[in-house]
Amino acid sequence: MPHDVRDLVVDFVRRWSEKAEIGVGRFIPWLGVTASKFYDWRQRYGCVNEHNGWVPRDFWLEPWEKEAIIGFHLKNPLEGYRRLTFMMLDADVVAVSPASVWRVLKQAGLLSRWKSKPSRKGTGFEQPLQPHQHWHIDISYINLCGTFYYLCSVLDGFSRFLVHWDLRARRTFAVSKSDSTTSPLSNLTWLRREQELIRAKSNLELARAQLNTAMGVPMDAVYQPADPLADQSLAVPSLADVEQKALTSRPDLKRIESEQSAQQLSVAIAKSSFGPRLNAFAGWEMDNPTLLAGGGGNNWLGGIELQVDLFQGGAKKAALSREHAIAEKIAALKQAASDAVRLEVRQAYYDVDSNRQQVGVARSSITQAQESLRINQDRYEGGLITITDLLGAEESARRSQTDYWQAVYQFHISSANLELASGTLNLQSPVVNP
Repeated sequence: MPHDVRDLVVDFVRRWSEKAEIGVGRFIPWLGVTASKFYDWRQRYGCVNEHNGWVPRDFWLEPWEKEAIIGFHLKNPLEGYRRLTFMMLDADVVAVSPASVWRVLKQAGLLSRWKSKPSRKGTGFEQPLQPHQHWHIDISYINLCGTFYYLCSVLDGFSRFLVHWDLRARRTFAVSKSDSTTSPLSNLTWLRREQELIRAKSNLELARAQLNTAMGVPMDAVYQPADPLADQSLAVPSLADVEQKALTSRPDLKRIESEQSAQQLSVAIAKSSFGPRLNAFAGWEMDNPTLLAGGGGNNWLGGIELQVDLFQGGAKKAALSREHAIAEKIAALKQAASDAVRLEVRQAYYDVDSNRQQVGVARSSITQAQESLRINQDRYEGGLITITDLLGAEESARRSQTDYWQAVYQFHISSANLELASGTLNLQSPVVNP
């Protein structure tokens, strides 16, 4: 604001404040200015506006004097700035103080001991042109509930995305060669995969040993499966048909049926012992026979015997009761075995149905995991996610493949268990010869 307008405002407030007996503080809000600004105007009353820049002084060095100091230093580069000051006085070059000589030579960069690169301070930051080209590291000291921690964060220079952060109580980090290029979380993922690989190798060796034991060959023998595990559709009949086949084909049920038939014969024999027994007998005897002339006598005997047991002390009744008890026991065993077979068949049937559905779910999850991996790869290339997120997507895709083959394996095992429970498992079964 011009100083004459400013003074007119101060005069207006002073005059009307005296006439209207209204305080100056009431006028300030009406004018639309702050109190500090008005009182500053009143303090500068009668003064013109001046800029805040430096006013040139008579004792300042002229440009030609600075050029003379620099030129004299270049002619005598081995002399210090103090000796140069007095040498210039003797040579009538310039008359300045040693501090002025030092200041001129310092600003010209002639006093530095080493030739360093010019400072880029104030020239601005060169923004990276793509993600993961510049990573910025910052360590902060924060207070959490009275305890101080070190917060280390890694920031991407292009997308300004927080790549990784870690909070520790000490500012000591064990940095290895792999840590210089990967994050701690990616190293943890790599170690977890190493552990899974070791566990998988151990399971493979154990499975080979179990296969050799089942085949009756030495455990150290190596066999490579000729037919790898593959997803194939196996026909599964209805539950009623499978139960009927099991009840008619199971060897254990057939054995119980044979024992039941034999016991029924034993009961029939025990019953027949209560009736009379009719026995027929006959005999023939030759007395002093000769080979050519013959001679001698012939004696023969025949008869029929009827036996009727009048009293046996209850032995036959007890034997019959025992045979009846054994028959009832075998019938109960047959019923229990039939129920157990039905339960086993139903459990195997439901396992097959569940594993078949799990195979379908695992197959669809593979497609979703691969699509998610593709999306995360595109987002990582665009700098929208970190390497940790990309590793997580790769881990999910790998686990979906593992879960799929595990579901296929469980489906084949459950199908074999179903045929075993129904008594139809043989060398020509589809689950044995796919």
